[in-house]
Amino acid sequence: MINQFIEKFDLLNEDVNILLSTYEKIKENPVYKKVIKMIDDGEKFKEIEKEIVLISENKYTLFVVVLVSALDIMKKRYDENGISEEIFWDTVEDLTYKIKECKQMYNTFGIEPFTWYEGFFTLRTFKLGRLEFCRVHYYTEGEYVIAVHIPSCGPLKYEDVLDAYKRAYNFFDKTHDSLMAFSCSSWLINPNYMNEIFKEGSNIYKFANDYKIFCIKEDENFHDSWRIFNMHYDSKNLDDLPTETSLQRAFVKYLKDGKKTGSGVGAFMFDGKNILKCEADVIKYLFVK
Repeated sequence: MINQFIEKFDLLNEDVNILLSTYEKIKENPVYKKVIKMIDDGEKFKEIEKEIVLISENKYTLFVVVLVSALDIMKKRYDENGISEEIFWDTVEDLTYKIKECKQMYNTFGIEPFTWYEGFFTLRTFKLGRLEFCRVHYYTEGEYVIAVHIPSCGPLKYEDVLDAYKRAYNFFDKTHDSLMAFSCSSWLINPNYMNEIFKEGSNIYKFANDYKIFCIKEDENFHDSWRIFNMHYDSKNLDDLPTETSLQRAFVKYLKDGKKTGSGVGAFMFDGKNILKCEADVIKYLFVK
């Protein structure tokens, strides 16, 4: 499956060499074999990660090597559940997004975080068009929503977003009779950023506007800063933040103005064609413990 992954995606030659050479070095390692068995047995990725870091100091590279070399396990589960090869490879492509992010953040070929991929191997998370979706159970017994994740794979065109919702509606079982509840927790739907960071009429503004926001999770440490600046946030050194893009410049101004960062949490109902804003009672039983 490693060779198929390499053939499917446009990896740099240096990354291919690292992937193959690292696999050759560890494939007979007893800890590596234990890790693959743990994935096959469906154990928690948090526990699997503890084993991986025992193999070598460069955990980021090991994470991607383990995940790619275990793709045959994921593919087998897709086949057993009648899920198409197209959806399999579209979902697997997320690995390439994380490889790019890791290189930008840590200047190394690898992936971070490893635990993000548990949902991929347990068939809970799928990429359907532009977005990724995960079936998530909430506090009321028997109720669940489809959680939306926005992978870093290019512009968030609104027509592509709607197409992705339609694909998810046809892929998952309906959550509420003929309706499907979608939820999202992301910095991209933080209402405090609208008009300040994301201008009205922009793709992200349109995306966020579909959600009924019921909570803002403020974050003094701005953990999402790596998504914008490819570096961790240090409030004492705002002048060190890069300003190469319009998004970076907007955030630098926002931060220097002393405004709060964080994520918005919201939801909407979807009937297969139209987005319907959630009413208060829907939000209550879906999201309030």
